[in-house]
Amino acid sequence: MKYAVITIGRSGSSELINILNKLNIDVIPKPSNHLYPNQLKQKFGLEIKVIFLIRNIPDVIYSIKNRELDYGKKWIKNHYNNLNVPQNFSSHDQIFEKDTLELTKLCFSYLHNQFYDVLFLKYEDLFYNNEKTINKLSEFIGTPIIVPYNKKNKWRGSIKPENRVDNNIDKIYKSYEKLINFYNSFEIKLVNRVDNLINRIILLKSNKDYRLGNLILEIGIHNIREQSINNIIKNKDYDGSILKNFLINLGNGTISNKNEKLKFLLQQVQNYTKNNNLKKPLTNELVVHLRLGDVAKFSKKFLSDKLKDKIFNYLEKYDKIKKVTFCTAYHYGDRDDGVYSFDDDVHKINKSKLRFFLNDILNKFPNTVFDIKSNSNIDIDFCYMINATHFIQDFGTFTSLIKKIINFKKELNIKAKNFKKVINAKKAINAKKAKNVKKAKFNNKLQKKRFKLKKGIKK
Repeated sequence: MKYAVITIGRSGSSELINILNKLNIDVIPKPSNHLYPNQLKQKFGLEIKVIFLIRNIPDVIYSIKNRELDYGKKWIKNHYNNLNVPQNFSSHDQIFEKDTLELTKLCFSYLHNQFYDVLFLKYEDLFYNNEKTINKLSEFIGTPIIVPYNKKNKWRGSIKPENRVDNNIDKIYKSYEKLINFYNSFEIKLVNRVDNLINRIILLKSNKDYRLGNLILEIGIHNIREQSINNIIKNKDYDGSILKNFLINLGNGTISNKNEKLKFLLQQVQNYTKNNNLKKPLTNELVVHLRLGDVAKFSKKFLSDKLKDKIFNYLEKYDKIKKVTFCTAYHYGDRDDGVYSFDDDVHKINKSKLRFFLNDILNKFPNTVFDIKSNSNIDIDFCYMINATHFIQDFGTFTSLIKKIINFKKELNIKAKNFKKVINAKKAINAKKAKNVKKAKFNNKLQKKRFKLKKGIKK
């Protein structure tokens, strides 16, 4: 396992890297201590744990200004390059008024990253004998660590803390408010990438009507389905939605049999994707539907080992897949009889079981990128799954409908390919015949015409 020490700068990364090197820990060297998660992934891969060092923000800014005063513009220019923002160097003199080094962006990119586990530590605690911080770091790297404490450590530079201009301090607190608030919000913060995925899943606390699977496949209690259909058709909020368009055309008799329904739905998905400029999955991306929400309280199939094994087997079979996206939402049907209503205990079961489920998958495939697709607009996720090259379904009517449309799309593609092969074969035959005509010698046009008729050449 590699370790990366990432920092907003002037926060002790050089010291910590030296300490880790002495322990023979595989730590990424400078100047790669300011890379963003995507850059870190591209350069060093995914089998990395990140230690993110942060420091009191006014101290960071004044430390940078001191370095500029002591070492000149060459140092500050290099600092902007190291922090991957050379384009902002021309504004370096506005560092009090603006976050020209984009320190907030760097910090929050790791707070919300989907690739790595990240331990956020404060410089002041790590290097000033905070036992709790040092113990947490030891636990994170899996070996005891000693961080020397220098009581004589003094502030270096011409701008001493007591000489700071109040006006500039005020500017810093205004310009770096979000970053300062984050710094003040924790003592030690461990960001787990599984939790980061889970935190991005949206909650559909009450969805009584917009149930694509039940209404299109006509599964469930009849009078409840009829009520939902009436509600959707009457409600203007559903105008332009895939399900409303389907129900209107079904009522008009435009579509009736199974193939017509699937063809119409596929066209709707294609149109909705194009008209809303929706992003499609990559060709080397596996999309997995997870059924979450009310299902946790009544089904043994909820996040089953069978589904997990499906994912394992698929990724082992198709080793070219580099990304897995879980398409899901905490869905509560909120029926009038209370069967599918939101419940805090059920919601906790969802998160707890999902954490174990995802953790097993992420640990088994450390070099695969994992992502979440979750929208309150169900049509967006519906389109994303149907547009997938690789798809694994969960259980239930919604996921069954998606699989039916995907299979129908594959059948159409096969027919189109076969038709193209036939056309190309006919073209090749005609081309060969035409070539024979050119080679043949005729005394007159009538003789040529008779030859072409005999060989079946139309032109």
